[in-house]
Amino acid sequence: MLNQIIALLALLLGAACTDLVDTDAVREDSGIHIRVSIDEGSENQQTRTDLSGVEAENQVDQMIIYIYRGTGDDAVYVAHEQVDWTPGVNIGSCTLHTSLLPGEPYTLLGVGMDKESQTTYRIDVSGTTTLGNTYASLQEGKGAANMAKSEFFTGTVSFTNNGEETEVEDLVLKRRVSGVMLYVKDIPQRLTVEGSPYRTTDIYLKLGRNQKSSVRLARDFTADNWVEPNGQEELEDSKTLVSLDLTGYKYSSTEDCYTIPSSSSDLMDNTLYDGVFLLPMNVTSTESHTFTVEIWGVENSDGTGTVQGKDKKCLKTFTVENKSESDKISYSIRSNYLYCIGKNFAGTDEDEPISLLGEKLLLEVMPWESVEQNVTFEPARVQATFNPDFDEEKYRFNCINNEFTVEILPSMSGDQWEISIPPSYTCLDDNGNQTAVNSTDDYWLYIINKDGNAVKNYKPTSEECKTTQIVTFLMLDYAKQRDWGWNTSTYQWIGETVAGNNENASAVSLINNDVRTIQVKLTTTSASDIARYDNLSISQYNTITVNYRNDDGHAVCGFSRVDVGDQFNKQGRDVTEPDLAYRQVNNPVDGGKTTNWGYDSGLLNEATDIYGGSSGWVNGDPENGAVNMKNIGEYHLGNIWTEKWNGSAMKKSQHTFVTVSNGSISRISATTSKATRTDKCWYLPSMVELEGLMKAYAGSNLELNVNFNNYNDRYWSSNIDMFKTAYVYYVGKDTGYGTGYVSNSAEIARESGKDGSEKPYSEYYIRQARKFADYYSSN
Repeated sequence: MLNQIIALLALLLGAACTDLVDTDAVREDSGIHIRVSIDEGSENQQTRTDLSGVEAENQVDQMIIYIYRGTGDDAVYVAHEQVDWTPGVNIGSCTLHTSLLPGEPYTLLGVGMDKESQTTYRIDVSGTTTLGNTYASLQEGKGAANMAKSEFFTGTVSFTNNGEETEVEDLVLKRRVSGVMLYVKDIPQRLTVEGSPYRTTDIYLKLGRNQKSSVRLARDFTADNWVEPNGQEELEDSKTLVSLDLTGYKYSSTEDCYTIPSSSSDLMDNTLYDGVFLLPMNVTSTESHTFTVEIWGVENSDGTGTVQGKDKKCLKTFTVENKSESDKISYSIRSNYLYCIGKNFAGTDEDEPISLLGEKLLLEVMPWESVEQNVTFEPARVQATFNPDFDEEKYRFNCINNEFTVEILPSMSGDQWEISIPPSYTCLDDNGNQTAVNSTDDYWLYIINKDGNAVKNYKPTSEECKTTQIVTFLMLDYAKQRDWGWNTSTYQWIGETVAGNNENASAVSLINNDVRTIQVKLTTTSASDIARYDNLSISQYNTITVNYRNDDGHAVCGFSRVDVGDQFNKQGRDVTEPDLAYRQVNNPVDGGKTTNWGYDSGLLNEATDIYGGSSGWVNGDPENGAVNMKNIGEYHLGNIWTEKWNGSAMKKSQHTFVTVSNGSISRISATTSKATRTDKCWYLPSMVELEGLMKAYAGSNLELNVNFNNYNDRYWSSNIDMFKTAYVYYVGKDTGYGTGYVSNSAEIARESGKDGSEKPYSEYYIRQARKFADYYSSN
């Protein structure tokens, strides 16, 4: 249907478009109105996927219109605009703000994504991108588990820009992903294989080959036999789509099948269900089959059904036949279709789990528009599980003490669970070898309970076990001095190969991988007293050791892995910026910089007003930022240090150490009285300490998370000169130094006015340092 350009469409839902990208082709605001609709067959105009049981994640809440000049696959990208879209609705309208050339044909590509797909896939476009090569591709650090929960819609429409006479058909979007549903009944407890008895433990739904990790966005949904164009990428080790664990259900030697209570009104008793999204893929001539369902288990000669300590093996394999294609076992997977191995449509005649007692499993393929029921892709959890917001295999916490939270998802039966932190963990020893540490006196990770105490075991109430819980963890500093790559006689960085048992490892490689890792255990005890476990791997970086010369001959300190305000990418390494391997580019706190070095109000006439005159160095200790922090804090006690210095580099860099004793958490305050105060904190490094870090590691491959290619990047030190000019470290290159990088230079930190006002304007990075000892008097 053609839609006239009328204001009524623009008012529908009050939608608008936000101009994101402009190009040389833009002339003036086009004022073209379009109506966007999501065609997913639902009469109640709600998307029907309920991903992970979280309603906010199952709805399209981001709609972007990509504009191409021309028609067909060769149409060239011009711009894109984000529509103000209301989650959960199926129809909306907007006005394009991108100016278009008069009389020219254009094509619009609409892409609607839910929250999960926004972080799972990326869409790369530029001035040379054509409609035919606009793809959604899996983001770095994402995998099959993310794709399984990610749903998005696409559609295209073409028109000619005839100004006020322009007519544009509805831009209709359909699913550009496929869905696979597994719904089984008659789940055997035992199988006999080659004359030996086995207990069944797992059911797997697998592909015959790996999933695709990219898909072209534009698709002709009117073509029944659409073939995906060449260019799709493949995701390694992604054949397994669904995994159903049976070990949490009570084993009975007298019953043939498992007794499984229904976990919701949408499931029959004694059934199991799960489903996933995946990208479409073409059948190939070499593909032997598309889907298999496998039953795995363990030897059960004693008839007890005991699982622990036994190896699992595949007991039975069903090759799934497609009854929609004459029982073929090899077939394409198309977007906007639902592939049903058993149908979970609660409350209808089509609620049909498929039996695992037979010898054949049949697949039914359904166009998604024909499905009128709510399709829920939510597995039945037989145990409580960790649900962290970071990739536990790739993410590493910084070396500085911190608190963080982890979500715990309950089992379907709300069984009792408990978290325990073991005394054992792995780390590198002084020779660079991986080693296991087992010491009850060396805990570095705790759980904070409801009383605010740090504990090693946490058990919620039985009522709390029935709902999702948020658990807070406390992580202590990891600050172990290392000599890797340092000449211990001259205290110079030489980057040599490490001696000892790990003599083939380079110093930089060891420093880059100097982490400690612990396995936190979550134990769920079912009603049948079967204990099931989920482990969460947590890794933390060690500090970066820096040696440097001082008046006493030698000193050492440790540095943080990232700047203040920066954080590591929770999904792992950001390969798009190799010099900033883990820096989160759009970080939420100050962009890693501060605009002021120190005292932010009132006129300071002399440097002694900052450091306290004879009580400390007039301009700050050039070799020890810890002393500078201590002297400033002592001289500016009370409200001056607490209020007047807030927001400054000196104050932002301060982060006190944490200790735990008998569950009590202690954090020493830097604002307590001088008489009772103990100085234990991270601080703003001195000029010599900062120079030691930069000059030692700048020419190496150490993941320092400093952009040495940016001449404008500078770092605050804790030193000033007699004119109250704060010293900063310039990161840019200078051929006058053998290392290729400059040392510290002076930069005015504040603009002092005659009226007593001081206006900070310099904005530099902060990299925190600390001493390895727990007191400042050493080193």
